[in-house]
Amino acid sequence: MNSTLQRDAFLIDLCFHLKEKADHSSQGAFKDDYELGYSMAMYEVMSLVHQQAQVFDLPLEALGVRWSRS
Repeated sequence: MNSTLQRDAFLIDLCFHLKEKADHSSQGAFKDDYELGYSMAMYEVMSLVHQQAQVFDLPLEALGVRWSRS
């Protein structure tokens, strides 16, 4: 696999797993402050992914991510 394809595959896979973690962390009530903080951190990470995708004029779908702030 050439380095460009490898980098693209890495970014797509990384974004997919980050999105899964963010989705999982935002479900249900939080048991403690740690879970609340973790959920907030995942939201910030996905927000940064979204912002950087916009800066680079890259659709989120190209990263395998559909995410909207709700």
